[in-house]
Amino acid sequence: MTRGEFAEWCRLKWPEIETIYKSGETPSLDRIRVTEPYSIGNVRILSRGENSRLARRPQRKLSSDEANEVKKRLATGERQVDIAADYGLSQVAVSLIKRGKSYAH
Repeated sequence: MTRGEFAEWCRLKWPEIETIYKSGETPSLDRIRVTEPYSIGNVRILSRGENSRLARRPQRKLSSDEANEVKKRLATGERQVDIAADYGLSQVAVSLIKRGKSYAH
């Protein structure tokens, strides 16, 4: 997004931003779909506290089929960070699968 597009987006979002400031919080820019780049359709304003809570939310559980697919993709040499993004996992979670520390069955 261009600087001008972002400025216009902020102007339109000002009521939300102002509400966050008035509550004593600091506004924070968050991507809605973390695997996609920052763009007008993929950002939202949250309080910094809410953004932090979302960042710490538990990882999703994989089905056995998904775990097996992750293992197959790892065996081809695909980057762990790319696999993680596709499944909503952290790179560390994918590394644990690779090393047999999780989903070893």
